[in-house]
Amino acid sequence: YLISNSNAFTCHLSFTLDNFYNEAHTNKDLSPCTFVTWIPINQQAGELAEDHFEVEGGEFVFPKDGCAVDFMRFNSIVECAWKASDHFHHTLPSPAPMGSPHTQLGISSQLPESAERALQTHQDEIPDYKKLWTIRDLEKVVKDAVTKYDEKGKLREPNKKKKQPKPK
Repeated sequence: YLISNSNAFTCHLSFTLDNFYNEAHTNKDLSPCTFVTWIPINQQAGELAEDHFEVEGGEFVFPKDGCAVDFMRFNSIVECAWKASDHFHHTLPSPAPMGSPHTQLGISSQLPESAERALQTHQDEIPDYKKLWTIRDLEKVVKDAVTKYDEKGKLREPNKKKKQPKPK
């Protein structure tokens, strides 16, 4: 699917917070585009920080394009999508006053090459589960669990297996 579908976008989310910042870079992901959402949050209350947001800075900068997203000009959630494989970008430090519960939560979605390789490997090796799994197997799992573990969930010693009554 992934190799035949060059428009595959994402299966991976990355989260940043607590004064996250990084150096200017381009992404080397399989998907050329990245979608990011920034959310001003109050970590203690677990909610959106809409008023009196105490974090300063943290601008998202496109240095070679001469532009940036200045979060201080917004009073809510900010979303952005761009061709991250072509445009250098980075986040500046975003300190909050000592003891402030506020932070900027960033959520980005992209398809890293490592995820693509894992998905492709899984796709290439997917067995026909309908042929491999039956109710009998479930009964065996339960039987094995009862014989291998005691009533308290501890592993029995190999010679002390509990005899099971024969199924009716």
